[in-house]
This record gives sequence, structure tokens and C-alpha cells, in this order.
Amino acid sequence: MRDLRSLYNECRDLGVVSDQRSFSRLFSRQASWCSSTLSRGRQPTPAALVTFMLQLEKIAKATEEEIVATMDQEEIDALRGGLDEITRMRSEIWIEIQEQSKSDGLGHSD
Repeated sequence: MRDLRSLYNECRDLGVVSDQRSFSRLFSRQASWCSSTLSRGRQPTPAALVTFMLQLEKIAKATEEEIVATMDQEEIDALRGGLDEITRMRSEIWIEIQEQSKSDGLGHSD
């Protein structure tokens, strides 16, 4: 998975967030959480990642609705590109949640 800084940069580039404070809110954390976590070299917990994933799901649904509502092909293409990136992020995050859960002894092997 991308590190927290990469996730932040990607969300900022996509226009999902404008700064680290708004990025922190996607994790349902205090405004200083992102800055603090980055400065300490830490990664989000599985619980924080689940919250982030749920927020990305809401953003994806809103983007899908916007795609249906717009008639401008350039805007549709841009929205689809952003939606594809959000989908990739969600997949990577889900894999990270599973990996962290296994390493914490919470996972189940089949």
C-alpha cells in the first residue's frame, strides 16, 4: 500500500481534500492527526483505514452520480479517471487492512 503521505498527496491531487486537516477528517481523526502521524513515521491503524475506506466509498458514489448528471464529455472523462484511482486506492487499502489484521493475530488462514 502507498504510505500515508502518498495517500494524502493522491487525495489532494484528486481534489478530495485541500489540506492535511481535511485529510485527517476522512479518517474521523482530529485535524492534527495527519501531520502528527507523518512526523512520527507511523501508519494508520486498521480501524482508521476502514473509516477512510468508507469515506472513499461515499466519494466514489457521489462521483458516479456526478458522471450520470453531467453532459460534458471532458468532465465525464476526468471524473471516471478520478473514480478509477479511488477504486485502486480502496483495493490497496483493503489488502493493507487484511495484512495488518493477520500480523496482529486477528486474521484467519484458510
